[in-house]
Amino acid sequence: MKARKIVVALLLVILFLGGSGAYAQFSLSHTKNITDRIYVGGSGGISLGSGGGGIGTDIQIAPFIGYKIFSFFSVGAGVSYQYAHYKDEHINVFGGNVFAQATPLDYLVAHVEYELKTYKRSVKLNGEKHKERTNADALNLGAGYRQRVSDHMYAYTLILWNVLQDKDDLTDNPSIRVGVTFGL
Repeated sequence: MKARKIVVALLLVILFLGGSGAYAQFSLSHTKNITDRIYVGGSGGISLGSGGGGIGTDIQIAPFIGYKIFSFFSVGAGVSYQYAHYKDEHINVFGGNVFAQATPLDYLVAHVEYELKTYKRSVKLNGEKHKERTNADALNLGAGYRQRVSDHMYAYTLILWNVLQDKDDLTDNPSIRVGVTFGL
């Protein structure tokens, strides 16, 4: 576990240093206003239906903020919350992440992200309520497509693969995200 966290930290440092080193060559020279480099966005979802042996509910929200280091490379951070209920089980998931994203073409996105989640589960077994809390980390790698909606807005779809596959992580591979970003 400790070695894995060191590898993740090194990957993130390389991404951040690589991006800042290239900044001199690929800066956003057309703007000196910091708000032109900042963007916000997020994804969310709701699912109602069968799951876990009964009727299920799954609600998710994941906002983030990003900063364009240069025109085709950005970094950012986000938070997430998910609530799931299936028959006798309730799950609350809180998470945080840091990410780096490259857009080699206006519509193509390459994405790397370290995410840490904490799961709070409540399960009813034989009439007794049992609670547990676990943590899981993920290193999500993937790519996707983005479409310009307006001058300051994109819609995107990402397909991500968790290469760490922590045994406590309840997320399946691959993970598909759909969301929007807004430039400030």
